[in-house]
Amino acid sequence: MEKYGDVFKIVRLDKNMTQTEIAKGSMSRSLYVKIEKENVIPSFNKFKDILERLGLTHVEFNFLLNDYRLSEKDQIIGSFSNINFFSDRTELKNLSENDCDDKFIKIITQLCKGMLLFKEGDCVEAINIGKGIWEIISVLDNYYWFDLLVIKNLIYIFDTDTLLSISDIVLKRLFEYAEFEGFFNQYIDFSTNLIFILLFNNDVSNAKYIFEKLEKSFVEYKQGFINISFLTIKSVLHIKDNDLKSFFTIVQQIRSFLNEFTNDSIVETWLFNCKMMMTEREIAFLDFIISKY
Repeated sequence: MEKYGDVFKIVRLDKNMTQTEIAKGSMSRSLYVKIEKENVIPSFNKFKDILERLGLTHVEFNFLLNDYRLSEKDQIIGSFSNINFFSDRTELKNLSENDCDDKFIKIITQLCKGMLLFKEGDCVEAINIGKGIWEIISVLDNYYWFDLLVIKNLIYIFDTDTLLSISDIVLKRLFEYAEFEGFFNQYIDFSTNLIFILLFNNDVSNAKYIFEKLEKSFVEYKQGFINISFLTIKSVLHIKDNDLKSFFTIVQQIRSFLNEFTNDSIVETWLFNCKMMMTEREIAFLDFIISKY
């Protein structure tokens, strides 16, 4: 791992900048020299000014500081940000086995264990784990990005009325991050997770209502992509409406979207997620039409 002073110096020299240029208007050159030599630890404001002068973001600085690699914590949080109820169970298992001694990573590890148990049918133990995490999150005065990532995948522990109430609060807070990188992906994930749980609880009317709002959002935010979670829900809703023609159209879209949909594990994951949102009668019907297809 590089030292922070070495990163400052290497980037400064690569950009043909002098120590005076970096320090100007923010600190004395002599102070900057001490910071670069690591004789002085910069204050947050000084650190921020140096990064701005060097044209670095905080994320890139940490990346350089860690020898062009993400730290273990950043890697885990990055992977976790892409997790939702439609994720492959292998992804959840991998995240549930992290042994990083960090309170945030421990929350991720426990939550992924709970999600995995939920998907495997052990809802009682999954809810017990989830409630333990909710005890930590629920007392916060406000939710920030990491908290929203956690709540996104924690919603399986609530009854429908509580779930809808909490969802209103979370979505309102999430939209305050509308200009934040990754916002729309997280909005989709939260919405599809919400629909997933509603359909799991057989609340079809609320699920359809939220799905219609989600469809409109793709237009409003001019997003050109629709992810696999969205398409999976859409296929399930077509089954619930006995609309086989539209169902098979979506299946073709899913194949096109993934480009390798014939892969057994992908097909298995898709069917598994579909069936979690269906009644026994609908599952039997799905098995029948898939066998004929």
